[in-house]
Amino acid sequence: MNGPSKPVFLLVGEDRAGLGALRRALQRRLGADYQILAETEAERGLSVLRQLRERGEQVAVVIADQRMQRMTMEQFLERTHELHPLARRALLAEAFDYPAEQAISHAMALGRADMILVRPWDPADHWLYPRISFLLDSWVQATEQPGVCAVRIIAQPGAPYAHELRDRLHRNAIPFQWFPPDTRQGRQLLEQAGQDGTQLPVCVYFDGQVQVAPTVRQIAEALGLRCRPDARHYDVTVIGAGPAGLSAALSSASEGLATHRTENVEASALFILAGAEPRTGWLPGTLARDEDGFLLTGPDLAPAGGLPARWTMPRSPLPLETSVPTVFAAGDVRHGSTKRVAAAVGEGACAVQSVHRHFQQLADAQQVARRT
Repeated sequence: MNGPSKPVFLLVGEDRAGLGALRRALQRRLGADYQILAETEAERGLSVLRQLRERGEQVAVVIADQRMQRMTMEQFLERTHELHPLARRALLAEAFDYPAEQAISHAMALGRADMILVRPWDPADHWLYPRISFLLDSWVQATEQPGVCAVRIIAQPGAPYAHELRDRLHRNAIPFQWFPPDTRQGRQLLEQAGQDGTQLPVCVYFDGQVQVAPTVRQIAEALGLRCRPDARHYDVTVIGAGPAGLSAALSSASEGLATHRTENVEASALFILAGAEPRTGWLPGTLARDEDGFLLTGPDLAPAGGLPARWTMPRSPLPLETSVPTVFAAGDVRHGSTKRVAAAVGEGACAVQSVHRHFQQLADAQQVARRT
């Protein structure tokens, strides 16, 4: 019986001599563990990728020339990603070709490419192999190959839940494999699980357990991950994972406070204009807001002076404290905040200082009570 096929390197470029030199260089170093394939036309390269996908073979790295005659670089990269979303993508450019390097840098910034490879690369031990090793390391981490696999997931790579599910598994260092249902391996796993693929995702666990169309929470529970806070008491709970939330959580934990951070809003897409809308509709009505929905804090709660209406503490609100005592707001969600990342990070840290002031005031009040 034949063993599993070796993962594939696919090289695509119209310069036959340069393509052959790159293939030989990679074959010398990686030929024992990887198939090194080469095509001189973009369409033929995509055809090879489609065949590999159909056979369920893994593509580790695709290296393509930045300039193509019959297809733009962006089109080739997009189709490559659709066929093999976990494959690493590198683009070739000539040394000192600054327009080409700029175009590739733009593609990398947009997540369409992972690396630029510059010709000539001699000596290869210095200019080529270290970069290839970096790509392979990234691919191995993304696919958890080889090694123990906690769960095999049969699902479409572009499904609405796919990004969140991959993100949660990566964050918790859970080794997993992902197979589209129309690949050979995907069909085999569905057959073994007794499923026809009409309901996805299908999760097949290391212990034989099978879940059909589970939620992210159900997958986490099946893997033994904690879905609820494990402490009965926290000094600080941070809601939100933006710059202010992360800064507050980091500052709080590093200063010895028992800290719990949670994300409050499910998102199906990324919006770029952060801070333009407060997104506070999920909060209870007890938290005072301005006419646009941003949270009022500190002096803004009582602009005429004195204590705010329905305020239950003997002291005035602390900086960044909302209309509910001991609930603080930082970052873009706050009325009057500067809608900048640096400002949000600073406010997150400042909110923790206000928490310390609150605890100190409580401790002082307890000491006075004991003396009397």
